[in-house]
Amino acid sequence: MLSKIIILLSFFIGATASADLEWSGVYRFEAMALEKPSLLSGAKKKEYAIHHLVLKPKITVADGFSVHARFDALNGATDQTVHPNNQVGSSLGSSPSNNDQYYTSRAGNAGADTIEITQAYLTYNHNFGALIVGRAPIHFGLGMTYDAGDGLFDHWYDTRDLIGYKIHFGNMFIFPMYGKLNEGPIGRSSSDSEDLMFQAEYENPDSKMNIGFFISERKTKKGEHDFSDQFNGSPSFYTRDRRLKIRTMNFYMKRQHNNFKYGFEFSYLSGDTGLSLGGEGVDIQGFGAAAELDYAMPSHSMDFGLKFGYASGDDKTSLDEVESYIFNRNYDVGMLMMNHPLGDKDLLGVQSFLRKGHNVSANPAATNETRLQDYDVEAISNVFYLAPNFTYHFNDQWKLKTTLITAFLIEDAENFTDMDSSMGYELDLSVQYQPIKRVNLMIDAAAFLPGSAYEFGGVDSKFTYGLMGKAAVSF
Repeated sequence: MLSKIIILLSFFIGATASADLEWSGVYRFEAMALEKPSLLSGAKKKEYAIHHLVLKPKITVADGFSVHARFDALNGATDQTVHPNNQVGSSLGSSPSNNDQYYTSRAGNAGADTIEITQAYLTYNHNFGALIVGRAPIHFGLGMTYDAGDGLFDHWYDTRDLIGYKIHFGNMFIFPMYGKLNEGPIGRSSSDSEDLMFQAEYENPDSKMNIGFFISERKTKKGEHDFSDQFNGSPSFYTRDRRLKIRTMNFYMKRQHNNFKYGFEFSYLSGDTGLSLGGEGVDIQGFGAAAELDYAMPSHSMDFGLKFGYASGDDKTSLDEVESYIFNRNYDVGMLMMNHPLGDKDLLGVQSFLRKGHNVSANPAATNETRLQDYDVEAISNVFYLAPNFTYHFNDQWKLKTTLITAFLIEDAENFTDMDSSMGYELDLSVQYQPIKRVNLMIDAAAFLPGSAYEFGGVDSKFTYGLMGKAAVSF
């Protein structure tokens, strides 16, 4: 691995002799303390500090030809078997003793960490469009489904190994793409997994309107996939003997009119999971929607905003269909709720789905503890949410933002029935300071009052709160 990185860096350094080389990126630091993530009396706290470095070189080889890459340094804070290829970062205090956190009494230095090459692609631009080949980022609309992870504090990203051609028609473009997710042994096409994607967008800078459509179809050969066979109970219920073929369709629109901005995105998921139950195929069908409204009052140094949306949940009583829709984990509406795992039950169903096939323990209590002590791995699913916010700008450097979040379950969690739907209320407060351009400092606080959904079965859920400090330097 190290030799590959040295060769690649040497290539970029040597390229400066005959081509232009530009660098951009971000270094960030985050520290968090969350009281009682399980919402139970006497429960453990969750405390951590992480940091991460992103480097993005761009080589302009000749007119129209450029090579782009991305290096993610300081990785491995999360369990890579459960949450692979993320940019959460590295824990502050990585052990130099073969990653054994318990034996550092004689350490003289911090542990060496990793560098991952997460993007590398060629772009050829000309008058009518652009050809893109390689491992490239994918982003669309509000980011509820596809998000490239370019935000200062984004912990996740979407990429594909793809070949695509973006064709421009005035203010509009179409972008057909072929993506490869898995390449089996040469000569054995049955083990391949691929995406067929098509994006079309209209961008009008005069009316400040954007309209877009994205369709993706993921498919494999018969039985050659790893779609979870445990989402609705015992794995013995299902047989992995069919062709996986899942289609995702997204539509979005954004518009700005004077001081008012609004945008919404809708996504529909359908297809065949590649599993069968009693000889019949198990389908998948879910949908999600997100809307964002913002109104600025610059004369009063105030902004008002509102986020609301819906994500379908899985009906545990229907074993022959999967109905859940999971938002991209970069799409957050609050600091805690639907961002960090909370409570002694997986109400949203996201963590149960992600961890199937990666069970950390046969002991349910140990499994739940591992879930609660993870990072911001939660996502929006199985809920209707509402999150109004207010921002006050003291000056160009200081601003204060407050957000109130509430959410309601769509389906009963896990295998429970007759659960209450209220997830409760969360109040967030964020102080943001930008002393100079490209330097951002933030202090966030959140108070969470759990709703009756967390109290199913007589559980006495408790009020909890979290504090978080963030710093980012971009270049």
